[in-house]
Amino acid sequence: MMFEPSLIEQDADGFRTCGTCLERKPISEFYKDGIDANGNPRYRRDCKQCYRISRLKSRRGVK
Repeated sequence: MMFEPSLIEQDADGFRTCGTCLERKPISEFYKDGIDANGNPRYRRDCKQCYRISRLKSRRGVK
């Protein structure tokens, strides 16, 4: 599913918009995904809840 870049807001004030459910959530609701070139932590595009659902579906072979 492709979203317009304007729908997904940048990280600000400790909040981030999930790329899957498009809900604005605290940064603590996202798993870390390495570090950027400046040494700052990067976070996954999908929140922990959406990531968990996608993992369960892939394990069960559901599309």
